[in-house]
Amino acid sequence: LFLHLIRVLCVGVATGCTYYAYRNLPLAMATSIGMTGPLFITVLSLIFLKDSIALSKWGLILFGYLGVLVIVRPHEMAISLGVWVELVANLFAAFAIICTKLLSRTESTRTLMLYTTTATTVIAGLFVLGVWKTPDPQDLILLMAVGASGVFSQFCYVKALKYARPSYLAPFEYTRL
Repeated sequence: LFLHLIRVLCVGVATGCTYYAYRNLPLAMATSIGMTGPLFITVLSLIFLKDSIALSKWGLILFGYLGVLVIVRPHEMAISLGVWVELVANLFAAFAIICTKLLSRTESTRTLMLYTTTATTVIAGLFVLGVWKTPDPQDLILLMAVGASGVFSQFCYVKALKYARPSYLAPFEYTRL
C-alpha cells in the first residue's frame, strides 16, 4: 500500500508540474524538456533497481539528450522557473515509473491502473472544483477520445514494464520527438 501511495504522489506531482510547465513555457520547449525523462529513468533504474546499463545504451540516451539540447538551445535563453518545474516533473515521473516496475512484480496491470487513475482523478477533481467549466459536447467527445488514447497508452506502458527494465524502455521515449 505504501508503494502505491508513493506512486500516486509521484504521478500527481509530475502531472501538476507538467501542466505548470506547459502553461508557462512555449509548447515546443516544454515538450523538448520533457524528453529529459529517459535520462532520469535510466539513472534511477541504476540506483533503485540495480539495472546494468550497457555503454551503448548510455550512448543512445546521451545522443537523444543532445537532440533535446539542440531543440531547447539553453545558450540562447535564461533558465526560467518553468524549465526547472518541468525537470522536477520528469524526476517525479521517473520515480513513478520505478514504483510501477516494483509494483508490477506483484500487482496486475489493471490493479496498478485502477489505483493510480482513481486516486489522481479524485485529487485533480478537488483542485478544479472552484474553476471547473463543463466543455461543449463537441469538445467533450474529443476529450474522451484523448482520454481513451491516454488510458490505452498507459496500459501498454505498464504492461511493458512488467516484462522489461525501465532503462530498456526509456530510450523509446525519444521517438516522440
